[in-house]
Amino acid sequence: MNTLKRKSTQERKSEIVDAAFSLSLDVGPGRITTEALAKKIGLSHAAIFRHFPTKEDIWSAVFETISQKMEQGWSDLELAPSSCKRLHDLVGAQLRLVTAVPALPSIIFSRELHIKNAGIRNGVLALMKRFHAILSTEIQAGITRGELRPDIDSDEAANLVIAALQGTVLRWSIASKRFDLIAEGGKMLALVIRGLQSHAQKS
Repeated sequence: MNTLKRKSTQERKSEIVDAAFSLSLDVGPGRITTEALAKKIGLSHAAIFRHFPTKEDIWSAVFETISQKMEQGWSDLELAPSSCKRLHDLVGAQLRLVTAVPALPSIIFSRELHIKNAGIRNGVLALMKRFHAILSTEIQAGITRGELRPDIDSDEAANLVIAALQGTVLRWSIASKRFDLIAEGGKMLALVIRGLQSHAQKS
């Protein structure tokens, strides 16, 4: 007699996290209920709380998944021959992640989630600071190598790169994902880098 294999706790948790991503894209993270999560994956409402005692625990697991994916994307990048190429690669990794997980922006920048869960708010802030620091370090390396202008501030330049990235992702979301995010993001970043490059690099 064939019997269905009982799923492990970790498998069930992963299902719940995946359902949170899916519903965030459909209705927005602020409108997700535990009842909706249970219905999405065919579990009872009580079963959800057996795996995650609180709704905040679910969102913490979602954010932990996002953090791991981002960190993995950065660490998987090969060494680049120049700082400009490295900046393209770093931004490209972020854009590929958003394309793979389109609900990511709405989760990271959800005002409601931040208000209700200080852990997520602080985690998002730490992740943004981490990405900013990586960009700033690479920009400073570009300045030292003579690839980028010596009169720019690496921290402010990193903010400019992030603003271009976030602005492109926002346009993509508002446009219902009707353009190639990676290609468009690459074009926007190229314009930013062009403004940061030294005269020798431009010629």
